[in-house]
Amino acid sequence: MFEFDSKYEKKKIDCEKFDEMHDGIITKEDSIINRQYKIKLAKYQEKLVELGYEFEANGKLSKAFIKAHHKYLRKIKKANRNSKRRENKTDK
Repeated sequence: MFEFDSKYEKKKIDCEKFDEMHDGIITKEDSIINRQYKIKLAKYQEKLVELGYEFEANGKLSKAFIKAHHKYLRKIKKANRNSKRRENKTDK
């Protein structure tokens, strides 16, 4: 599943093991969780588009979205690092 606060990495999924865990049945709870996740992803994509990142916000993982997500994470990390540096300068 996509994590909003870390870099996206592709992972192989063992479908047989997944089917064994879920008996091949998608429950109502699974369906609700998946829908909530898709809504959260779409809102996050809309936020990135509003911040000026260019990709189609459609609730799906695309190369352009992943690239924008990684740029956003780097920007946040840099801002946090600069903020800490400023705090350290004022503390001295």
